[in-house]
Amino acid sequence: MMRISLAMSAAALTLVGSASLMGCEPKQAAPVAPEPMAAAPSEAPPGSRARATNYRLESPSEPIAAGAASRVDLGVVPGANLKINLEYPWKITFEEVEGLSLGTTVLNREALQLTEARATIPLEVTAEEAGDYTLNAVGNFSVCNDDRCDILRDEALQFTVKVQQADQAS
Repeated sequence: MMRISLAMSAAALTLVGSASLMGCEPKQAAPVAPEPMAAAPSEAPPGSRARATNYRLESPSEPIAAGAASRVDLGVVPGANLKINLEYPWKITFEEVEGLSLGTTVLNREALQLTEARATIPLEVTAEEAGDYTLNAVGNFSVCNDDRCDILRDEALQFTVKVQQADQAS
C-alpha cells in the first residue's frame, strides 16, 4: 500500500512539474476579499463611545454644599430596549479628585441600588470649595434584553458634581 501511495505522489508531482515547464500554471482559486463585519456593541474596545446607545450616565442635577459631606446619586440608565443586568457582578472604581474627598473609591453590586430601569451609584463626597468637579470612574457592568447581554468591562465613566458655597445651598 505504501508503494502505491508513493508512486501516486510521484506521478502527481511529475504532472505539476510538466505543466509548469510547458508554461501552464496550475489553477489557483481567485482570492476572495473578506466581507466587512459590523462590530457588535459588546465587541468595541474598552472605553469606546461606540457603546453610547447601550446606556447613558446621569449626574446629580442639584448642587451640594462645600465643606459638608453629601451623598450624591449617580446613575447608569440602560438604552432603548435594554435593562440593567441585576445578576452581573457590577463594580465601579472612582479615581481620586483634587479638592474632593470620596467616601469610597470602589463600589460593588451590593453597594449599588439596582433595578431593571436604573443603576444608582450612591457616593459620599465632600468638596473643599465651590465649583464643578468631574468624577472619572471605570465600570464593569452589563445591560441586557431578551436576545443578548452586553458586558461592558473597563468602561470609562464620567460624572459631574456641582458644588456651591454652603450659604448658597438650597
